[in-house]
This record gives sequence, structure tokens and C-alpha cells, in this order.
Amino acid sequence: MAYYIGVDIGTSSAKLLLIDGKGNVCARHSTFYSLSQIQPGWFEIDPCEWYNAAVDGIIKLLDGFDCREVRSIGFTGQMHTTIFLDEQGNSIRPAISWNDSRTSNLLTPIRKEISRHHELRHIRGIISHGSPAANLLWLKKNEPENFAQLHKLLIGPDYLIYRFTGIFGTDYCEASTSSLYDIYRREWSELMCQILDVPMSILPPVYHSGHKVGLIKSEVAEQLGIPPEVLIIMGTGDNPATYLSSAMLDSGEPIISLGTSGVLMYARNMVDEKAKGKTTLFSTDSSHFSYIVQGTVQSLGSCYSWWTKKFLDADSYDDIRKEVDITKPINQHLLFYPHLNGDKTIYADPYLKGALIGLGTDVDKEEVTRAILEGISFAFKQLMEEMFTKKELSAIKVVGKMSTVKPFMQILADVLQLRIETHENIGAVHGVALLTAQSSEGRNMEKVAEGIVITYSPRQAFSDMYLEKYRKYKKIHRLIKEIYA
Repeated sequence: MAYYIGVDIGTSSAKLLLIDGKGNVCARHSTFYSLSQIQPGWFEIDPCEWYNAAVDGIIKLLDGFDCREVRSIGFTGQMHTTIFLDEQGNSIRPAISWNDSRTSNLLTPIRKEISRHHELRHIRGIISHGSPAANLLWLKKNEPENFAQLHKLLIGPDYLIYRFTGIFGTDYCEASTSSLYDIYRREWSELMCQILDVPMSILPPVYHSGHKVGLIKSEVAEQLGIPPEVLIIMGTGDNPATYLSSAMLDSGEPIISLGTSGVLMYARNMVDEKAKGKTTLFSTDSSHFSYIVQGTVQSLGSCYSWWTKKFLDADSYDDIRKEVDITKPINQHLLFYPHLNGDKTIYADPYLKGALIGLGTDVDKEEVTRAILEGISFAFKQLMEEMFTKKELSAIKVVGKMSTVKPFMQILADVLQLRIETHENIGAVHGVALLTAQSSEGRNMEKVAEGIVITYSPRQAFSDMYLEKYRKYKKIHRLIKEIYA
């Protein structure tokens, strides 16, 4: 029996999956870590924590299985998070996370300069706080002693590819969303590097997802107890990996992925310059390309965790699933605005703040919890209105850890007025595990064995009430901007 391992390096945990040659799920494991917030809006992590989490996770994942039958390992994970390595391959400083906002004051002058060059029009539309290009410029301006040591810039899961093989590389997805890559010519942008005054030599080679990077390092194989012939496969960013697992990439149908942030994405076969959102380049063979448009609600799972962990002292979603009775009437006066860490897609405002409006002495924790779920749902409704105008859409797939929170899924269905379909076996780690197996086997794999599918239909009476509440919700942005002008 051949085995294949997928590893997803997320914002707060490493998720691992073991599948067999038929795509059946054999084992799962998660290992947790946390970001350091060194000041408001500044998020960092030592990338060695990812490596340790991956190694520890693989050892535990394989417990009870024949380790000699492992054929390959593939990695996916957070996009944009930027790692800076010196000539010895050591991390110069902690990685700057995708949700970090320290570069916000650099964006206006960068965009002004970029707008002078038509060939950079795509980059002007996607560069934002947290972009590797912006993080690189911040390093150059604020930590010149670290910048002087910089030998190679990597993004998210690229770091684990390097640690497991000693080979530098990235995929089209991570490159295309770095704001350093020409998506039209499909190469690193020399002009962008000139504008930032950074050497192109720091940028890694770009490969297709599923590329066989090389064999695992012998010392890593020994540590894991697996054969030294195990292949390491180039994965991709977490959003394309999720899309890949859904088997909907070819159709282009939209999908919602819920994690620390929430992402709405759909695929096209060419660049749509009018698309609202960030366009990601994806390919599994360097010949056929998909352009995945993705929009983000930056604070999603982080909103929910902020409330449940800090105020309800709940450690998991299981603790809160019974907290909300969605059969009760809606509190039309209690509104939650979920943009706790700024916004990237709807308003492109890193300084945007959240709010809880309409509090009274009669409000209890259940009503606040429900208002938070409603506010997140309203943010997604607004995102869909901004990004997606397909009127005939009647249903949408929703995946990710928060899709298991049943009250949230029912509220989301009511707010979006769409049928919600959740599936436990669609996700980034499933996508990269399948990609890894396909690359190793040289053939298309069967889709991951069907898991639990739950459907939520909108309740018309609640949808009507939420439509009225949504009208109030959309007025909050103007008030927030006026208060914090």
C-alpha cells in the first residue's frame, strides 16, 4: 500500500493528511502554534516553528502505518507570508505574516510609482499590506542590516520545501500574488525589482504545482523514519489547493473557504482585468493555466476566536455550537462589524476597525455570539456583491473549520439567500495530498473518498429580516470612517 502525505501550514496550525493510492483518507493530524503580535497590527512567526510542527505532525500521522510505504510529501499553506533567508539558509528574522499591516504607509507611494508603468497594472491592483513586495521594501527601509544579509526570499510553504530538500523554489500561485511577478509574461518582474531597488537574485525559481522538487534530505528522512527515496512535491497556496480538492476548478464555480480569514474564489481561463479581488495564477503542468480570482474577509475565524476565547473562555468550536438558538427572533438593533484587522478587498483599508453596536443591559452573550456570526455573514454578502454578479447562482460550497459550526452555516444561508453545501473532505490539505499522489503516480487520482456532506437551505422569513438588518450594516462603514477620520 503506497501512502502520500499532504501538509498545510496555516496561520495557527499545521494540518496533515495521509491518503492511499486510491485517494482514501487514512489518517489526520493537527499541530498548533501561534503568531507573535509585537505591536498592534504586526504579526510574526519564527518559520522554524512550521518545520517543527511538520516533523512532529508527520511522525504522529504515521503512527500505526508502514512508514516504508510513504512515496511523497507535498506542502501547501498561507499565501503572502514572507520568509527572509541568509546565504546559509537560516532565517534572518521572523517571517512577516500575511495579515501584518506594518507596510500600510508604504503602499500609496508604491502604487503611485507603479501606476506610471502600464505593464505593472496587475501588480498595482493586488499590492496590499502583507504583500511580499511590500514586506521586502519594509525590510530594506527599516532593517538595513537584515536586508544586507538577504540571500533568498521565500513565501509560506516554500520554506518547508527548502527545509526538506535544500532546494529553493516557489509555484505560480505564490509568485503571482507576491506583487513581484509579471502575470502576463509569467516571469519575475525586472521592472518591479528596479522600482523597489532590490536584486532579482533573491527570488526563487518558479515551478508548476506538482513539480517533483527532489528527494527528501537523508537526515530529515531519518528523523521521520521514512525512506530516503521519498519525493518532495511542489504544492501551492492554500486557496488553489482548496479549489483543487473541490473538483470545481474546471467549471469555475465559486467556493467559500473559511479559516483565520474568509475567502471567496472562482476560476477563469484568462486574466479579467476588471475583476474585483486578487488574481492567482495556477498550473499543474506549466502548459495549462487557471486564473483564480479571490476576495477576502480578513477577519473571519479570528473574529470568532477573539470572542469565544477571550470572552467566553471556549477553546474550540465544539464548545460554542450549542450556544446560539437560531430559531429565536433576530435582534435587529445589535450589529457587529467584523473588520477587526482591516480589509483588503471591499475597501482596501488596512486601518478599518470593527464595532459592536446596539448594546443594552438586556443583551446576553448568546445574542452577541449570534450578532458576530451575522456580521461575518454580512461581510461575505457584501464581498459577493462586490466580486460576483452571477445572478443564477442558487448554491455554493463552503469549506473550512468554521463550516462545522451549524448555527453559522444556517445564518450564512439565510443572509446569502443561497443553499450552503459543506463537505468535510474539501480543503487545502486534501488538495495538496491529491496533488502529491497524482504527481508521484503520474496519473489522475480518484477524488478523496466522500465524507459527510451537510446542506443548509435559506429560511425565507429569516432572509427577509436579515435583508433589513444588512441595510443597516452597510451604513456602518461611513460612520466608522467619520469617527476615526
